[in-house]
Parts: sequence; structure tokens; C-alpha cells
Amino acid sequence: MSLVLQAAPASHVFPADLAREVSETLERRFGFISDNQYTKLETFISKLSPPALVRKPNDQIFHSDELPDTAWEGLQRKAAELVGAGETQHLQFVTAGRGVYITGVLEPQLVRINQSVELQVAALSSLIRELLAYSSVARLPVEEEALRAKYDAHRESDGDLATLTYLQLMLAAQFASRAGCALWVVK
Repeated sequence: MSLVLQAAPASHVFPADLAREVSETLERRFGFISDNQYTKLETFISKLSPPALVRKPNDQIFHSDELPDTAWEGLQRKAAELVGAGETQHLQFVTAGRGVYITGVLEPQLVRINQSVELQVAALSSLIRELLAYSSVARLPVEEEALRAKYDAHRESDGDLATLTYLQLMLAAQFASRAGCALWVVK
């Protein structure tokens, strides 16, 4: 299996029944609308104006390139070394394949979705701050164009796995922040 970072609604990450449970739990617990994120906005605005005035973003989903299984742990280890585990609490909390970054969370926490599924939930804004601190120490770019250029150059040269993961994670986190969606760390 490989690691993929997805900024998308839960329905793009989980089977339909589980996606519904995840969405309902995140909304109930944090007020975060994971699926159909624009539905409530559309309903509200359409009551005030014609539907044509409701603007949706064209791209509502971001999928990173596939990264090796060990990529996430490699980035966590490198961030802990360079910045400190205490300064990268949200990055360190999430395990690959079991976590999500959303708005509305103050502290990382384990959330039970149903009898068999637990989800590690951390703050998207805190993740971005931690990545900015990491990029400063590691001397890595933060702007989208520079991130993409560095990723392409590193990928072609079989670059450092932690750097490749950072580049994809920063792109995904920025996309999720702009789109107002969740950032899933999935396998």
C-alpha cells in the first residue's frame, strides 16, 4: 500500500455508509461539514438570490501523488528532529491511514466513529503553522508554484522522502484551507 494525501469530502475517501458516519460525527462534534460542503451555503444563498449567483470552486478535490508507506513517518521523524516533537504536535499526532485535519479543532484528539473505527483528528490551521516552521528550518518553499517545481525536481532525482512528503503535504494543506475541506492522510 502507498500513502495518499486527499483534500476532499469524506465520500471520496470512505465507502458510502462509513463516509456518512464520518461526516455526521465530524459535524456533530466539531461543526465541520465534511460532505456536500457547499450544500448549506447554496441553500442559504439561494433563498436570498437566484441560484446562478452561488459560486462553487471548480476543483473541490486534491489528491497527492502516491508516496511510499514510510513517507509519513519519515516526515514526522525529520520534523521532530529539526523543529521538535512538541512544536509539531498536530503533525506528530496523526498516523498514516487513520487521520484527518479539519478546521474547528483546538487540540488533536481521537474520535470514535463507530464500534470498529476511530479517527485521529487534528487542526488544519495548526498543521499549516507547523509546516511553516519546518519549512523555515529545512529551507523549503511554501508558495504553490515553488512547491510544485521543487517536487518535480526532487522526484526526478529520487530526492529525500521527507522533503517529497512535505512538498505534497503543504500543497494539500493549502488546498484544503482554501477549499474549506478536510485533509485526509490515507493508505
